Amino acid sequence: MSDSSASRSSSRVPAHESSAVFAHASLPAGPRYRMYLLPLLLLAALLATAWLTASQITQSREADRESDRQRMALWVKSEQRLLAGQLQENGYWEEAVTRFLREPELDTTWLEYMYGPEFAINTGIHLISAVRGDGQVAAWVQHNAGSPGADWLGKQPVSWRRALAPVMQAARQSPTQPQLAWLIVDNQPWLIGMQGLYEDEEALPPRDEQGLLILGMPLTTDLLDEQAAVLGLKGLQVVSNAMPQPIATQQICVALPASGRADRYNHAKACWQDENRVAQLLQEMGTPLAVLLLIILLAGMGTIGMLVRDSRRRRASRAYGAYLEHQYQRHSILNQQFLSVPYETHTPQNARASLTRYLQRVREMLGAEIIIYRREVGNPNAGYLILQSHDEREWLSEASLRRDPLWRLPVGRVCVSAGDRSRRDDDGSVDRSVDEQEDRALLLCQRLGASQLMGYSVSPHPGRSELLLVASRGHRLNPTEMMPLLDMTLDTLVVRGLEQERVLLQQQLLKEREMDLDTGLLSREGMLRMIKVRIDQLGEVAPMEGFVLMALRIGGLQVLYDHAGAEPGNYQLEQVQKRIAPLLGNSGDVARLETDRLLIMVQRRLLEATRGGISGWLDNLLNAVRDKVTLDDEVIYLQPSLGITRYPEDGHQVDALVYRAERALHDTQQCQREWHFFDDEAERELRRLKQLEAEFTVALRENQLRLFVQPIVDGRTGRLQLSEALIRWQHPEHGLMGSADFMAIVESARLDVALGRWVLKESIATLMHVHESGHELHLSVNVTVRHMMDKRFLSDLEMLFRHPELCERLTLELVESQLPDDIQALAVLFQTIRAHGVALALDDFGTGYSSLSQLQRLPFDKLKIDRQFVTALGSSKGQAMIEAMLGLAEAFHLAVVAEGIETPEQRAELLAHGCSLHQGYLYARPMPVQELIEHLIAGDGWLPEGL
Repeated sequence: MSDSSASRSSSRVPAHESSAVFAHASLPAGPRYRMYLLPLLLLAALLATAWLTASQITQSREADRESDRQRMALWVKSEQRLLAGQLQENGYWEEAVTRFLREPELDTTWLEYMYGPEFAINTGIHLISAVRGDGQVAAWVQHNAGSPGADWLGKQPVSWRRALAPVMQAARQSPTQPQLAWLIVDNQPWLIGMQGLYEDEEALPPRDEQGLLILGMPLTTDLLDEQAAVLGLKGLQVVSNAMPQPIATQQICVALPASGRADRYNHAKACWQDENRVAQLLQEMGTPLAVLLLIILLAGMGTIGMLVRDSRRRRASRAYGAYLEHQYQRHSILNQQFLSVPYETHTPQNARASLTRYLQRVREMLGAEIIIYRREVGNPNAGYLILQSHDEREWLSEASLRRDPLWRLPVGRVCVSAGDRSRRDDDGSVDRSVDEQEDRALLLCQRLGASQLMGYSVSPHPGRSELLLVASRGHRLNPTEMMPLLDMTLDTLVVRGLEQERVLLQQQLLKEREMDLDTGLLSREGMLRMIKVRIDQLGEVAPMEGFVLMALRIGGLQVLYDHAGAEPGNYQLEQVQKRIAPLLGNSGDVARLETDRLLIMVQRRLLEATRGGISGWLDNLLNAVRDKVTLDDEVIYLQPSLGITRYPEDGHQVDALVYRAERALHDTQQCQREWHFFDDEAERELRRLKQLEAEFTVALRENQLRLFVQPIVDGRTGRLQLSEALIRWQHPEHGLMGSADFMAIVESARLDVALGRWVLKESIATLMHVHESGHELHLSVNVTVRHMMDKRFLSDLEMLFRHPELCERLTLELVESQLPDDIQALAVLFQTIRAHGVALALDDFGTGYSSLSQLQRLPFDKLKIDRQFVTALGSSKGQAMIEAMLGLAEAFHLAVVAEGIETPEQRAELLAHGCSLHQGYLYARPMPVQELIEHLIAGDGWLPEGL
C-alpha cells in the first residue's frame, strides 16, 4: 500500500495504466540522456575550479589590504597618543600657563630654552604656539625639520590661521580634551594637537582668561619612509584629502582624523601602493588545482563505464519487465473482479475464496511462500496469521474473523524493506523512527521463521492493529519488484471496508467533539450545530414560533471545582441537569460552555405556556438550579444568573446569537440581577464606546489633542491668579470634543497615565514658552494617583526642575476620591515634589472620604470646592457645608478655590464667606493658551461687566 488506503479507495488507477507505470518504473532511464552527463560534469567542474581560484585570490588580496589598514590605524593611534601626552603634560604646567597667558611680553629666552631645537629633536614636535582667550597669538615657534633652528618667532602665518580655525573652534568647545587633526599646510603634512592652558584642571577660568596650547609634528618624507619600512608598506605618503586617487597606479588611501568642520583642502589622508600577488597565489594553488583536474578526468572515465554497463543491463531488463507487466495485468483483473462483488456479499466465505485464488496466483508467479501477519496493539505476543501461502487452512480462525474482519487492515503505507539503514527525510535528516519500525518488523519476521522481510505497515489509527508484516519463506524475492503486486492485493482487501470504517470514525469523532465527556452534555460545537439545524428548520418565522437561547452561569460551582476537584463538581452539574430537564421538554438542549457555564435552547411557546409566562418559567429555572453544598463544614451556595437572547428578534446568525446571550449574561452580572434580556441599544452604545476608545488611542499618537486653560481669578478684583489646564480633542469627524465626552473611555481603558503624561508635558512646555515670551502664567494640572505612582512621573517633571523659577508656577491637582488608604508612598512623593517648589491642590474636595489625618500628612497647598456645593449655596445646608470647608482649610492654612461659579449671586455669597479665588463660566470659559496670552497683553480684567 504505497499511499493511504483512503486515497486509493477514492481514485483507482486503471489496470493498463498501472501496469505501464510499474513496467517503466522498474527500468533504468534511456542512455540518450546520459550521454550528455560527461561533458556537463567536466564543464561544471572547470567552472567551479575557475570560480574557486578567483574567489581565493580575491579573499587573499582583501585580507592583505585589511591587514595594511589595521597596521596603519595602529600607527595613527600611537602618533596621536604621543602628541596627546605632550599636550596634557604641558597644558597644566603652571609655569607655562603663567608665561604664555599672564605675562604681557613673552620671555623669548625662556621659550627658546624650553621649546628650542633640543625639544624638537627629542619629541619630534616642531611647532609650538600659545593662543590667549582674546584670540591673540602669544607665541609661535616653528622649526625646520631639516635644521632645528627657529624659522620665525611670535608670528602666525595666514595659511596656518585658516588651517587651524576648525580645530581651534573644537578645542574651545571642549578645552579639557586634546583635539587632534592631520592637516596639509603649505604642501607639508602635519599632525596638530590643541588643548586648554589652565593652572587648575578641576576649575575652568572665564572665557577671556582661557588659553590654548598648540603642538605640531611634521610628517616629513624621511619620517614616512621610516614608518613605511616598519609597517611593511610601500610608497607611504600623506596627501590632501582633496587630491583624487590616481587610476593608473594601484593605491590604498585611508582618511586621517580631523576635528571640527575641517577644510577638505587641508584635511589629510594616508596612501600607499597596493601590491599585486596574483602570480604568487596561483603558484601556491598549483598542486590543488592539478589534483582537482585529475579527479575530474577520473570521474569522466567512470561515467563512460557507467553508460556501457547501463546499456547492457537495459537489454536484460526489457524481457523481465514484459513478464512482470503481463503478470501485473492478470493480477489486476483478479482484483477488479473482487471489487465488483457487492459490499453485502463480503462474508468470511467470500474472503476465503478470494484468498484461495490469490494464493494460487502467488505460487504461480513467485514460486515461494508469502506470509502476512498482524500484531495487536499493546500485546506483542497476541498476534495472528492472516494468510500463509503453503497451507490455506491456516489463514484465519473463526474467532479472529468475527473479532476483526479481514478488510480492517492497517491503513498506513506499506514500506518496502530495502535494507538501507540510512534513510533520510526530505530535509536531509536521518529518519530514526523508520529504522526502529523496521527493526521491530525484522524481529517479528525471525519469530515466524520467515527468511526475508519484504514489507511492513504501521497503522496510523489508535486502537487498530499496530503492525502488518509481509514476509517470504524459501526462494529469496526482490521486494522492489514483488511488493507492488502484493500491495495491490492488500489494497483490494482493504478498500471494501474503508468507507464503512470512515463513516464510523467520523461519527465517533463527531460525538467526541460535540459531547462533554465529563457530564454527557453537549459541547459548544454540538450546541452550535443544534442551533444551526433549528434555524434551518424554522427559517423566517414569527417571534412566537422561534426559540430562546440562555447563557446560564452557576455561581459557586467554580469554587467547588477548585476545592473538591472534578468529580464532585461534575456530580453537581449532572444534578442540575436532572432538575432542569422537566422544564425543557422534549425539544430543549443543554450544552456546557465552560466549567460553570451552560447554554440552554428551548422553544418560545414552552415558555409562554408556563403560568406566569416567560418570567414564571425563568423563576422556575432559577429555583431548580439553586442549591446548597456542604464541603468540609463549609457551605457553598449555587447561585444562578441568566443572559437571554431570542430568535428571530435578536439575529439569525448562530455565532451572533451565542455572543449576545453571553453579552446579556455579562450585563446581568454587572447589574447584579438574576436575569437580563439582550439589549440591542446598549450593544450599539458599547460598540460606539469601543470605536471611540480605538480612535482616542490614535488621537494620542497623532497629536489630535489640544491644551485649553480656564482662568482662576480673584473674585474681588478680577485679576488672574491661576489657570487650570484642560484637555480638548480635535476629532476628525466630530470636531472639538470636551473632556466629558471621552474621559469615561480613558478611565475604562486605563489610558489615564498616557493622557496625564501628555497633559503634563504640554503644560510644562507652555510654561516655558510663555516665560520666554516675557509673560507670567501659573498653571494647575490634574493628575491621577496611578499617574503619580508611575515610575516615569518624576522623569517627566525633570525638565521643569531644571528651571526653579518655573516650578513655583505649577500646581498639581489630585482628586479627593482617588486618595488611597495607605498614603505612605504618596506622602514621600509629595515631599519630593514640594521640595522643588511645585504646589499641590486637592480637587473636588467634599466628594471623597479623606480623613483629617490624610490632610495633615499630605502637604497640600490648596483645596478646590466641588461645583455641587457651590450650586447648593442657596440652601442652609449648602452654606453650612461651605463654612465647614472654609474653616477646615483655615485650620490647615490652605488656600481655597471655588469651582463652577456661574451667577453673580454665587460670587457674592462666596465673597461674603471669605472665599475669593473663583473659577467658572461667570468669569471665563475654557480657551486656547494663545487667547489667554492675548488677554494678558491687552491688560483686561476678568470681572464681568456690571460687577
